[in-house]
Amino acid sequence: MIGGTYVYRNNEYTIKSIDFEEDENYKVTTLTGKVIRLSGGELLERFVPVRAGTDDSKAVVLFEKMNTDLSTKTLISTLTDTLEKLKTDPAYIPQARAINETAKTIIDLGKLQVEIVRAVKGV
Repeated sequence: MIGGTYVYRNNEYTIKSIDFEEDENYKVTTLTGKVIRLSGGELLERFVPVRAGTDDSKAVVLFEKMNTDLSTKTLISTLTDTLEKLKTDPAYIPQARAINETAKTIIDLGKLQVEIVRAVKGV
């Protein structure tokens, strides 16, 4: 991502550096000196790559960000809660299976996002 140009909140930025902070967030510094702090999921969702060398003054977005506010922490918390409920209530098994399938789908979507980024960047 460093050196790449992205659209973030309808503005175009070129990333100078990305630093991982102690609070498990990322600090993104742009070439203009703007500092943006985001979680890892937000970083991939909200920074949309643009095609370099376009004739338009507006950037051409290569793919749309997924509309989800679900963070990794939320997913882990939900799965941990599910495990605790299963320990005390066997009747919870059908609901736990549904939660597990949903979690797998969310993870697969995250993997797809990574593959899209790799394809766009040619990695």
